[in-house]
Amino acid sequence: MKHKVIKYFNCKESGVDYMLGSLYVSSDYERVKLLSDLGFIIPNENTDSLKVEKKQPSNQRKSKKVVDKNATEN
Repeated sequence: MKHKVIKYFNCKESGVDYMLGSLYVSSDYERVKLLSDLGFIIPNENTDSLKVEKKQPSNQRKSKKVVDKNATEN
């Protein structure tokens, strides 16, 4: 999603310099909110659509039983 830059800044995540009037492209709601609160960008009007509940990573690993049909017993 594109957002209008209203104040020069150097993005610490990408290292890119954003000049006044350029467009900042991001789909990270938290990053867009932070830059907006700091006065660097005007967020796109559809920014709220980026707000998605983040899923908690599952710590459980599913194991698969591996069978080698060509293996021979010794």
